[in-house]
Amino acid sequence: MKLLLIFCLTLSLNASSSLYYFDGNKIVTVQQTTVSTPFAGKNAKYYKTSNDQLLSTDNKLIIKFSVGADITFLVNKFNMEIVEMLGKDLYLFNISETSNTFELSSLIQEENHILFAHPNFIRPRSRRWNIYYF
Repeated sequence: MKLLLIFCLTLSLNASSSLYYFDGNKIVTVQQTTVSTPFAGKNAKYYKTSNDQLLSTDNKLIIKFSVGADITFLVNKFNMEIVEMLGKDLYLFNISETSNTFELSSLIQEENHILFAHPNFIRPRSRRWNIYYF
């Protein structure tokens, strides 16, 4: 009974935020937010993850296909254009300005021959400290 209650509570919490992406097999929910000092381009949108990590997206998706997948079918179905081949069967796609990157990546993730699909995340730069003194 306790397990059923915990499962229902978890399901209702995840349903409150319809924006998510897959991190491996784990679903990470996000909510749109505003920032006082933007760190990405002018068309970027800002989000906070469930563990308060700040990230941003633009109008690009990163998609990894299984070997032999029909990429042109997916490009035509979702009205995308290939920006760059990042690796073997790994591509960066441009989507329309009006599309939500999280919703579209979730739809694409459900397609056959897709290993993963997620927004092109833009994270704030962090300063690297030189620990070596000369």
